[in-house]
Amino acid sequence: MNGHKSIISDINNKINKLNSFGFAVIFMIGGNNSSGKSTVSKELLCNCSFIQSVNLGIISKMIRCFRKDFLVSKIENFNGDAVQDLFDKIIDFFADHYYEAGVNTIFEGVQINSRYLSKNKFVIGGVLLNVSKDTAIHRGSFPNTHFKRKLELSDVVKLEFNEDLKFKVVDNEKKLLQTMNTVYEHLDYLLTNELLKYE
Repeated sequence: MNGHKSIISDINNKINKLNSFGFAVIFMIGGNNSSGKSTVSKELLCNCSFIQSVNLGIISKMIRCFRKDFLVSKIENFNGDAVQDLFDKIIDFFADHYYEAGVNTIFEGVQINSRYLSKNKFVIGGVLLNVSKDTAIHRGSFPNTHFKRKLELSDVVKLEFNEDLKFKVVDNEKKLLQTMNTVYEHLDYLLTNELLKYE
């Protein structure tokens, strides 16, 4: 993305510097169904010094396989206490593992619990993509990533996002270029704050 070359270069330099101090960058992308999480994750993987991404959808499918007592809607939309507790523990485990292994990783999924993850010392922070139900349904009809998905109104649960210094709510109603500008700015802010700890 030509318009972002300068900030991408700064971000990569900061990630590499943090890596030299033994700090692996663990970044989270949350949001409603069809809010653009996979698209933003793909952009970051293509342009920044992240090694891999973890889509939490695979974890929800594993839970569905082994916990038939959990309702699918609660697993997919992260609105059940038992499911939330389980996801929090799984994400903690993965984040800690990738941090200790030194792997710059993006986690993306509906199930990102920013209030809980703000306390995880291995998670630098993240973004929470916000779109209206109408936009989610429209994008679900013409998806960039899940090409067989057909969202209906009942599939879209409006999640409550908790914004703080580590997690920023990003309006993704507009074009990807504008969304990525805000995502890059927040990631750069998080990296700068983390580097200040080493000065």
